[in-house]
Amino acid sequence: MKTSEYLDLAQKKLEVKNDNQLVDKMGWAKSQVNNYRHNRQQMDNEAARKIAELLEIPVWKVIADMETIRAKDEPTRKAWKMLSKLSAQKGYALPSMLILNAFIFNVAAYCILCQIASHAKRLSRDVSPNYVRLA
Repeated sequence: MKTSEYLDLAQKKLEVKNDNQLVDKMGWAKSQVNNYRHNRQQMDNEAARKIAELLEIPVWKVIADMETIRAKDEPTRKAWKMLSKLSAQKGYALPSMLILNAFIFNVAAYCILCQIASHAKRLSRDVSPNYVRLA
């Protein structure tokens, strides 16, 4: 789901007519909502938490949707999209789904760690060899 779609749902839930009223209710800056609305910026984790609480949905779904939009390459985008879908599901009946869910969360965490390691490698050559191997 796109950031603007979350804003529309929040407006509907709060029964407000425009972004200015949404800004007042959510405690955000006008420029922040304007950037969200025009896809110049995606929600950070705190904004995602507020939206998730308001809409009564799992916060991981909102975070995963924002990371899907931010992803630079297709494999990363697919991993976040899958995490978003799994986060939206309620109540797992099969143990295999629980194992799969744990695997997906670990893959997403590993992807994030890979990005951090890669960034650290670019910034400094003084990083320990074990840490750089993740990238």
